[in-house]
Amino acid sequence: MEEETKVLTTPWLYAGLKYRERLLILNKHTSSTANLNGILECCSVVFGVSRDDITGSCRKQEFAMARHAFAKLARDGTEETFSAIAEFLGKRNHATAMNSYTKACNYIDIYPKFRDKYEMCSHLLKKAETIKDAALMQNLSDRIDLIKQFEIDKNEIKIDENEPIIRDKRSKTT
Repeated sequence: MEEETKVLTTPWLYAGLKYRERLLILNKHTSSTANLNGILECCSVVFGVSRDDITGSCRKQEFAMARHAFAKLARDGTEETFSAIAEFLGKRNHATAMNSYTKACNYIDIYPKFRDKYEMCSHLLKKAETIKDAALMQNLSDRIDLIKQFEIDKNEIKIDENEPIIRDKRSKTT
C-alpha cells in the first residue's frame, strides 16, 4: 500500500487510500502549488510583468528574465523538481527549467540589475514567510488562550450528594 502512494502523482487518483494517506497526497499538491503561485506573484510584481507573461511563450527579454528568476527561486525555495517547475511554467520541458535556472545563476553574477531584482524577490518571499509564520503563531496563541479560558479546575466542581449517580452500563467501574 505504501508503494502505491509513492507512485500517485495526482490528488484525484486516491480511491481506496486511507484518510491519512489522502491528506498527505492532497497537502503535497496544494502546498507546492501555493508556494509556486506566491513565487510567481512576487516575480511578476518585482519585474513589472504579468503572470501570464511569465508563463507564456513570448521570448521578450523582460519576460524571460522574470521566468529565469522564477525558476531559480522555485528550485531553491521549494522541494519541486525541474519537471514540476516546467509544468507550472506552462507545460514546458524539464530541460527548459534547468536552462532557466542556470541562466539565472549566471545573470546574478553578470548583471547587477538582474541581481538586484532577484534579491528583491528573495527578500519579499522571506518577509511573506515571516508574516505567515507570525500569523500562525498568533492563531496558536489565541487557541491556547481559549483553552486556558475554558479549562476546568477540579477543585471548583461541586457534586450534590443527593443526586443519583447515573453510570454508563458499558463502563467497567462500579
